[in-house]
Amino acid sequence: MKIQGRVKEILKAETFNSKTGTEFTKQTVLITMGDNYPVHLPVDFFQDKISLVENIKEDQELTVHINFKSNEYKGKYYVSIQGWKIDTENQQETPKSFAKADKETENQYTDLPF
Repeated sequence: MKIQGRVKEILKAETFNSKTGTEFTKQTVLITMGDNYPVHLPVDFFQDKISLVENIKEDQELTVHINFKSNEYKGKYYVSIQGWKIDTENQQETPKSFAKADKETENQYTDLPF
């Protein structure tokens, strides 16, 4: 799934310990979508994906490829948006030969059952 928007804020990277004691790092980027009724989405980047955040700046237009992740903790469910790829305007220009292949790949994921 992809979202398009403008970078509102890039938060500092944070380090946490998981339930198993493994240490992991997370960095959150706030993306503003929409003009009339803006929505600010926190997109989390983990471990090696944090390097993607180094190449962006606040107020920059971009497309972020995301996945949704949910976790249960003490009977409550928490949802996060995890980024795994960032396309800036300069990177979005693809040759026509690749555009057709990308469209075919994209179409296989649009028939969601809900």
